[in-house]
Amino acid sequence: MKFYVTIQKTFKNGFYIDYFFKNLIFFFYRKIIFNNFFYFIDKYLAENFFYSINAIFKYLKTFSNILKNISYLEIIKFLLLLNLQIILLVIL
Repeated sequence: MKFYVTIQKTFKNGFYIDYFFKNLIFFFYRKIIFNNFFYFIDKYLAENFFYSINAIFKYLKTFSNILKNISYLEIIKFLLLLNLQIILLVIL
């Protein structure tokens, strides 16, 4: 009965629409998410972990493709520039 009265108030007065949806969201939160809270955290952490591994392998694949396409002389130039930058960072 209380839920029916709340719905009537919601439709009679536009200011109660936010109140209605807030109660609806909290109802679903208490019934669905709160009971499975640790499951959702574990699922999020597992998805985040596998996404990170996937991103690392994508970067490694891109880096290996770049290394395959450049010549030996370009690799030496790149390493010299990299060493020069590291030395400048250490000195400054």
